[in-house]
Amino acid sequence: MDELVIFRDSKRSELLTSNDFQTVPVGQSKTLTGYIANLSPDFKITNVKVKNPDQDLIIEGVLEELKPDEILPIKITFKPRFGRRERFNCFSGFNGTLVIV
Repeated sequence: MDELVIFRDSKRSELLTSNDFQTVPVGQSKTLTGYIANLSPDFKITNVKVKNPDQDLIIEGVLEELKPDEILPIKITFKPRFGRRERFNCFSGFNGTLVIV
């Protein structure tokens, strides 16, 4: 869905396609703010869901619906758990239903 995207800033100047959290010690966390946007000027997006395969990545603030041309802040936090052996390298995504009324 090309209408549902994440930006690095609220001005929509750069897409957030990847991020390097650098080194985050176990038990600590690092958070960044992204901006989820509905790029459709005419249609809302409903049933917005987060696809996140990594339990050490926490994504907060995603609403189930975005109005046409709406942009909202979300928090993306990496908090490695004790016993984590692999490097953080996951693809998280978002999907929803474009509603044409």
